[in-house]
Parts: sequence; C-alpha cells; structure tokens
Amino acid sequence: NIDLASIDARQFDLDQIKSVEISVDGLLSNDTSFLHTDSSIIFELSELRSKSISYTEHLNSLLTVQDALTEQSSTIKRLVGLGLEHISLHPTKICPLCTHEHLDEEDLKGAIISNSFVSNALQSHSKMIENTFILKEEVEQRIKGILAEVSKRKNQATDNIRATIRQLEEKINKNKESRLHLNAKLSNAIEKMSSR
Repeated sequence: NIDLASIDARQFDLDQIKSVEISVDGLLSNDTSFLHTDSSIIFELSELRSKSISYTEHLNSLLTVQDALTEQSSTIKRLVGLGLEHISLHPTKICPLCTHEHLDEEDLKGAIISNSFVSNALQSHSKMIENTFILKEEVEQRIKGILAEVSKRKNQATDNIRATIRQLEEKINKNKESRLHLNAKLSNAIEKMSSR
C-alpha cells in the first residue's frame, strides 16, 4: 500500500511537471520549484521579457519615425526641386523659404542642394533601429537559452520520476510474486497436513 501511494504521489508530480509549458509565460505563471530552477533564473527571465517588450515598442516607434522621415525626405526633395526652379525663374540671393540672405544666387543654390538635415536624420535613425534590433536579438537569444536549460531540467525531472515509478512497480511486482509463492507454499503445507 505504501508503494502504491508512492506511485500515486510520483504520478501526481509527473502530471504537474508535464503540465508546465516551457515558455516565458508558462514559467512565470507556474510553480517551477520541482524543476529545481534557481529563482534568479526566473527573475532574469522576467527582466528579459520586460526588456524584449520594451525593445519591440522602441523599434515600432523608431520605424514609425523612420517612415515619417522617409516621407519628409520625399517632400524636401520636391521642395528642393521647386526652390531651384523658383530661383532659376526668379534669380535672387534670398531664400524664398527662410528669407536668409546668401552671398549670391549660386551660394543660395548650393545651400538648397546641400540640405542634408533629413538624410542625416534618416541615417541616424537607421543606426538606432539597427542597434535596438541587435539588443532585442541578444535578449531573445538569452531567453531561448534559459528556456532550453529549463526544458532540459524538465526532461531530467520527468525521466527521474518515471524511473522511480518503474522501480516502485518492479518492487510491487516482486512482492506480489513473493506473496504468490508464499501462498502456494502455504497451500501445499496445509494440503500435506490435511492429507495426514
């Protein structure tokens, strides 16, 4: 009976372990003590998830700004073209947009052509997107590493419990065989005594 109760207890443990999904949410929302996972790993996983969410949100906002800058770049290119056309039709050394006075018409044209505000902003934003993406990938790789380690521990715990259950079942079977053997001997002995 004790061995049967032990099997039931181990089966309960096995079912509990098998029910835990090895994912960030699964590990953060369930008791993982039976996996003998250090609480600092679970804390790190929580921190990494927060960082991943933060990086994703940051990337989305950077991409939104990048789209706006690209659109703005297109608008500025059209403005540059219109400005050069305006200056060709109406020669002047005063910028028609900002009213800044330049040395001469050629200096004004050069200033209009060399306006690199948007292209510099686009390059800067592209670099920020790239850096944020790299950081996000590093965090996701660490999360994958943690999940792989916990999955390995889950498999080991499952294997250990199954081995314990098998040992208990073998012990029960040996005890049954032993009891049957003893009952057969007892029956034999009783039969011999009755026949005398």
